[in-house]
Amino acid sequence: MHVEVLDLNAENLVKVIIANGITGIVPTVGGTTAIRLAFEVQQILGDQGPKVYGLSTPVLKATQNTKYLQERLQQWHLPAVQTRLASTPGEVFDAARELEFPVVVRSIAPQGQALRMQAEDAEELDQIAEDALARSLTHQVNVDKSIRGYKEIALIVMRDFRDTNVLIGGIEDMDPVGIHSADSIAITPIQTLADPVVQTLRHTAFKIARGFDIKGLLQVRFAVNPEDDSYVVTRLVPYYDRKVSLIEGATGYPMVPVMTGLMLGDRLEKVHIPSSYAEHTAMLEPTMDHVVMRFPVFTFGELELGGIETNRRLDTIQKSVGATIGVGRSLEEALEKALRAAHFSNRIFSPDLMGELTDSQVIAQLIHPQDNRILLLLEAIRRGYTVDELAELTHIDAFSSINYKRLCSWKLTCKNILGISNL
Repeated sequence: MHVEVLDLNAENLVKVIIANGITGIVPTVGGTTAIRLAFEVQQILGDQGPKVYGLSTPVLKATQNTKYLQERLQQWHLPAVQTRLASTPGEVFDAARELEFPVVVRSIAPQGQALRMQAEDAEELDQIAEDALARSLTHQVNVDKSIRGYKEIALIVMRDFRDTNVLIGGIEDMDPVGIHSADSIAITPIQTLADPVVQTLRHTAFKIARGFDIKGLLQVRFAVNPEDDSYVVTRLVPYYDRKVSLIEGATGYPMVPVMTGLMLGDRLEKVHIPSSYAEHTAMLEPTMDHVVMRFPVFTFGELELGGIETNRRLDTIQKSVGATIGVGRSLEEALEKALRAAHFSNRIFSPDLMGELTDSQVIAQLIHPQDNRILLLLEAIRRGYTVDELAELTHIDAFSSINYKRLCSWKLTCKNILGISNL
């Protein structure tokens, strides 16, 4: 085995590829960095470069550049987020004035993790513009019109070279657009969309996979307007990430063997999968009889106990450090399991502390959510807030609050029957 330790950049990769005669790249397990580097290697080597399995050059570009993605979606008559390309702070401000605040700024070809930073006004945009441009290897950013308050939905699909498509699963973030998806409570299957809306999104995801000639896995993220169920496509994720991992665990679908086979040119019905699966499992769209919830884990409490100042407010920048999974026959059961697993020994993350908040503090935190927003929702329900009031303050679908209200009712019943005060 030959091992080299080098700085991770396109120039070094090209040297290694040429020196070792590498003819193929699989970037779908390396996140955004691998996607960016695969695209840069293609740009440098052109037709002489190694084959990128499963992904076309256009989808590599669309993954990093929302302006290019918008242009492709418009060609297919699909709705996209309004966006502008900017190369200087002045152009960023011009784009923000055209789109109107709030706006989201995202670096093109970022160094390290991709960040989506939201600016509410010109003062916030001043610092964000400088940071985003500095993080971009091309010194360019996309300025997007904010769609904060929309529902965030992700569909994971598979496609083979014969254009056979299957929907593996859908994930709904409990929190609306405006909070980083890693910091949001993710739920599968989708809970609050009517089936005709889900079928529309499914058809759109297949159309995008076909348009970009995907062979293997593609995750398409949508933002759905809760008022009229209209939607926009927000992002493409053609690689294995936390949402794909959640769907794989929730459905039992053999994600890695299937995506590997499709990238190598197999048909869905011919993909080789472990013998423990039934024949033609790869072609079957999974149906779930349970609810799975991914609950983010934060370390604000531990950091504060160590004397480190923190900002608990959740926004477009990821602040969670991991997650737990809860599985149940209902949303309430999945929530209880995930919540207890995430914070079973965290005294800072305690329901008792919610009772010490004033009404004005409760309202402020409902509008500007923090890591303990689930406990805050339960406390607000205990204080008599209606489902409609909570939906208006948080932009979280009323369906969730209805379930949490039922959970509070069960808790009160258990207290009365069992006589347990600290349940």
